[in-house]
Amino acid sequence: MPKRKSNKRRLYKYSIGDLKYRISFYDREILPTDAGYEETQTNIITKWAAVESVNPKHLFSDVNLDGKEISHKFIIRYDPDINSEKIAKYDENIYKIVYIDDPELRKEFMVLYVHLEGSEDKEANT
Repeated sequence: MPKRKSNKRRLYKYSIGDLKYRISFYDREILPTDAGYEETQTNIITKWAAVESVNPKHLFSDVNLDGKEISHKFIIRYDPDINSEKIAKYDENIYKIVYIDDPELRKEFMVLYVHLEGSEDKEANT
């Protein structure tokens, strides 16, 4: 009687050669000053990443939306210091991390599902 063989290929096929864009991750602190508020960036981490667009940009504000819409997907090498508290900056835009996926729990790559917050000169990105 023949034995059944299972094919043990990886489901996610990312490679280091796909990571060709520079993305910065940082913690943001908003401090009060005499003239209002000042934003400072701390704990900056720069990574190589692959960028995929999931949904097109919203031309209107995020008023009355049910949560944050996923706009892009960033694939980076696994780093335990990157979490959903970080803010991502890519191509002069700021992205908020909605959730993080570790494909097959291999700790090789991380897939970051992000929401486009706006340009970095926007005064109060949340």
